[in-house]
Amino acid sequence: MEGVPSVLYWVLNKLEVAKHEEVVDIYVALWGIWFWCNKRVWTDQMVNPAIAMESSVRILRDWKTARQCMQPGISQRVEARSDTRKWKAPDRGSIKLNVDASFLPEADSFSIGMVIRDHDGTFIEGRSMTLPRPTTVFEAECIRVREALSWLLSYQGRRAVVEIDSLLSVKALYGGGKNLLEVGHVIDQCKMLLEDLPTVHVTHIRKHANKVAHSLARIPCLLNCFVAFSSPPTHLVETILNDFSHY
Repeated sequence: MEGVPSVLYWVLNKLEVAKHEEVVDIYVALWGIWFWCNKRVWTDQMVNPAIAMESSVRILRDWKTARQCMQPGISQRVEARSDTRKWKAPDRGSIKLNVDASFLPEADSFSIGMVIRDHDGTFIEGRSMTLPRPTTVFEAECIRVREALSWLLSYQGRRAVVEIDSLLSVKALYGGGKNLLEVGHVIDQCKMLLEDLPTVHVTHIRKHANKVAHSLARIPCLLNCFVAFSSPPTHLVETILNDFSHY
């Protein structure tokens, strides 16, 4: 860094000439600085630079490992419907569970919203819960899948589709090989639940088709709380009707 006018100048210059791996390392380091600055401002939590860097490096390592664990020939139960922009009703006699999560940068928790609808698009049940925030967003995404599958145990025997807007989670769930990530235990729990739910499969959709679950996840809720809905909240009615008009 000797002879460099400023750190900003060095970073911008480095981003222009560095190789891909170096650029990734810089982005991860900058993200770590931003993340822990927010922790200091909003929660008065402070760590030394070494711990902050180790946290960033671990997230990058987990991400790379997750990509390595993915296999192109994933199980036939995976339906990567990335081109699906609108919610679609399940087949007659089936139910569909949409699940999403909501995160606030300054919070030490995250919320999950889930909704079950039938082939007519009729609202059957909804749930909202707030849980302690894990280390990574990816782990939180896997936790929401686990909660959705756990809920479907009460519908055991019925054909059901679980829709999420995280393709990475779907691939990790159905990918072959042993998962070496820190979140691997959550993925293993999901796989065990799927073994008990042979008529259930998990598929990917775009965020545009997951608006109802997202809205439920944003309902204010205290840590470790749980809210059940036998009918849709008033603010969700319009969104559900919009979904209904798309099929």
